[in-house]
Amino acid sequence: MNCYQADVLCLSEKRLNGVSEETLPVRDSDNSYLFLNSGVHDGSGDHGVGFMIGHHVQKTLLAWDRVNPRIARLRLKGRLFNISIITVYAPTRLATDTD
Repeated sequence: MNCYQADVLCLSEKRLNGVSEETLPVRDSDNSYLFLNSGVHDGSGDHGVGFMIGHHVQKTLLAWDRVNPRIARLRLKGRLFNISIITVYAPTRLATDTD
C-alpha cells in the first residue's frame, strides 16, 4: 500500500476464519492500517474477503458490513456524498454449481 500510495485495498480469498478488525502498524512509520476480515466460521479457511484501510481513510469510516464470507461492503464519509466499496470473491470455473 505504501509503494502505490493506496488508501483502500479490497482483499479476496484470504482464507482466514471468522470476522475481525485489527490494527496493523506500518514498518518504519507512526501510521497504521486497519484490516477488516470477513471469513468463514467453520474452520475450513475457505474463501474470505476483506479490506485494508490506510490511516488517512480510517477517520472517514462510517461502517463495514459482512454480507457473507464472499461479500463485504465498506462505507466511507465523502466530502460531497458517502462512498460504498464492495469486495466480492467469485468462485472459478472449476467450482461446483452450488458454489
